[in-house]
Amino acid sequence: MLAELGRLLVLWRPAFPRHVTWVRVVAVLLGLVIATGRRTLTASLVARGRRSLSWAPDYLAFSRAPWEVADLFDGVVDGAVDTHDRFCAPGRYLMAAVDDTSLPKSGKTIASARWMRDPMSPPFHLNLRWGLRYVHLALILPLHEHGLDARAISIDFAPAPSIKKPGKKATDEQRADFKEAKKQQNLSLVAVRRFAHLRAHLDASGHRDRLLMMIGDGSYTNRNVLKNLPDRVEYLGRTRGDLALHAPAPAGTRKVYGERLPTPNEVRQNDEHPWTQTELFYAGTVRKVRFKEVNRVLWPSGGQRRLLRLLVIAPTPYRAPNRGPKRWYYRDPAYLLTTDLGTPAAELIQAYLGRWQIEVEHRDLKTSLGVGHAQVSNDNSVARLHAAHVAMWSMIKLAALRTFGLTRTDDYPQRPAWYPQQPGQRASQADIAEALRAALHDNAPTKQPELVPRRLVSRLNRRRVPLLAAA
Repeated sequence: MLAELGRLLVLWRPAFPRHVTWVRVVAVLLGLVIATGRRTLTASLVARGRRSLSWAPDYLAFSRAPWEVADLFDGVVDGAVDTHDRFCAPGRYLMAAVDDTSLPKSGKTIASARWMRDPMSPPFHLNLRWGLRYVHLALILPLHEHGLDARAISIDFAPAPSIKKPGKKATDEQRADFKEAKKQQNLSLVAVRRFAHLRAHLDASGHRDRLLMMIGDGSYTNRNVLKNLPDRVEYLGRTRGDLALHAPAPAGTRKVYGERLPTPNEVRQNDEHPWTQTELFYAGTVRKVRFKEVNRVLWPSGGQRRLLRLLVIAPTPYRAPNRGPKRWYYRDPAYLLTTDLGTPAAELIQAYLGRWQIEVEHRDLKTSLGVGHAQVSNDNSVARLHAAHVAMWSMIKLAALRTFGLTRTDDYPQRPAWYPQQPGQRASQADIAEALRAALHDNAPTKQPELVPRRLVSRLNRRRVPLLAAA
């Protein structure tokens, strides 16, 4: 695993002007992954056996050294596309999911932190929390041909702070600038700019002929996204059931919009459009899915003049666990809009089912890996450290896939006896982190680093020496 991880991390070397900075940043990020408890820079120092050494170089590597975190994700994209081609059958698209997430913070001196909606608040009471907001892109590995659920690899984690509202004493010009900046800094336009960056990097790295399919939820199915999609980028996303759709106007007329079409909810309920049944893989097995399709529709308030395609997915009956075997429950129907007018509908629905993996990635990043725990307030450190932590986890996950394969093997540490043992399970975040921790421990040098004399402690730490001596 370490050998494969080393090959992937070499892709990051061009992002750093100095070799020592590259080594320092990689060491800090590895320490964040293998640390236990809160993933702070102090925990990274302790995990690497540097508790008695100066901590200033680790902080300065993120606050002062000249490098960009976007260059790290370019290396992740190269490794992820290569891994995609190893395990997945060549298809028409490279598929990537888009979503936004927030990292809770407590420091009030972080310039990009804002008050935002708490996603864990109950539906009957809105709560707010202080934190950082990011737009997250993840490449989806469609592994249904192997009988496995899809996997998500984070390929971008861009900050998207809201614009700070001017105060009561602001001038009219400042208020006008705020309104204009607010239009350009919303999540949808930030996501579109990340789409364009990803598309440009794929073109520059020899993948110009690979189309890109972006998959989003209902918050990204809007005019800002559909109107500003880059060239050779398609979009597939969930939408509402009450959209006002129109047919294209007949040829030879000056009109754009033709007759009014039924809403997605009406299409689901009427019999004019027949149901089509197919078998798709999700939730660990092949299941029957019914859908309806309406091609070449116009959505004036969202897609404007762009031709779209509507997919209506019927609710899937299921039995809830521990609720009795006789009662059936039904999920809500799904309404999808896409700019792709030619790909078979079953392939698009299968791609959308894989979008859920970005939610799984959110859980692993924030709950298990502790992304956002690091207590930094410098503008450069805030912009780099949390995103670089995500990039390092992507590299480690790619190294595990390329070394051990798609499922959990005996190469990983043994799980407790009470853990469910099922064939074909994939390695969890804890499995991969434990395997990395064991590999680094086996290859660790036997000689411990020597203590740094106090006269060699950096100037940033020198003020604390008299206090330590007095204590």
